Amino acid sequence: MKKTDWLIAVFFIAIGVMCLTISATFYQRGSSINSSSFMGTFCIWILMIGLVIYLIYFAFQIKQNRRKKK
Repeated sequence: MKKTDWLIAVFFIAIGVMCLTISATFYQRGSSINSSSFMGTFCIWILMIGLVIYLIYFAFQIKQNRRKKK
């Protein structure tokens, strides 16, 4: 698979996990007002995971570019 195929697959998996988490939270608590603090925490964790994945990808790209120059 190409990189774009992997990116699209990961994107759809992330959307699915987010939708399942949101629906489970609303079903458990019964209203969206009570779950706003949970959703904020969840979004922050998703952003942190995304940032770590991006930094790993960026470091990998830099490493590959240095190998090509040599």
